[in-house]
Amino acid sequence: MWCFKNSNFQAMHLDLRLNDLPMPRIGGIGLNKAIQSLQEISNRNHDRDNGTAPEPSQFKNRKEQMKKRLMNREGATFEAATEGAQRERLILSLYLEYADRTDAWWLPAFDESVANSVLGKNGADWNGGKRSQVTLLFFKHFEHLQALEQICCRLREAYDKLFTHTSEQIMIWRHERSTVFTSDGPQKVAMAALNGESLIALMDRFAVPKEGRFSARLKERYLLTRLETIELGQGQEILQQLE
Repeated sequence: MWCFKNSNFQAMHLDLRLNDLPMPRIGGIGLNKAIQSLQEISNRNHDRDNGTAPEPSQFKNRKEQMKKRLMNREGATFEAATEGAQRERLILSLYLEYADRTDAWWLPAFDESVANSVLGKNGADWNGGKRSQVTLLFFKHFEHLQALEQICCRLREAYDKLFTHTSEQIMIWRHERSTVFTSDGPQKVAMAALNGESLIALMDRFAVPKEGRFSARLKERYLLTRLETIELGQGQEILQQLE
């Protein structure tokens, strides 16, 4: 009984001491800094998910070093010349920048062997950063990628596992993955145009970037499809856009 009363006394004494403590206050400046930091983190995460985050200087240096190793690899294998930290991210960044450049003789074609080495065998295992990089590679270089079928397969696997996401763009790609992420994606998207739907509206509906080889092919297919359905004597505007 004594122990019980003593415990109650200690608890009451602790409450009294806590009540004597000053209430914590968050200054306006400190609160604003905290909100700003959270906003910066949110923006970085958004840019990372959409593949628009700037490359840190340390990453740029590593990419330049990998580029030099590929230029001087001679008899070394692709795997040996590209080994090291952040390997897959560095390789994808190099292909994003150089895949369509005529002076990139040192960069091997993105064929099946390179795809196996960089993409792996299951896109469902990718993190958000890798998914974003490969998505950008697909839209930007499209027909310049020899292993296009393999890339499409991995992308469909990567987006198939996503059920909820804050990005509307990513959810569109998940829902339309079987239409967009295919070797004939531009034609499939063009054929999905609604009656009277403009090209811009169509691209927005399928979250297709405005620039890149995929976009260029989609524009061609869209205009050709419209030409096939116009009446005789019409279509001069479409012909001018095709030229």
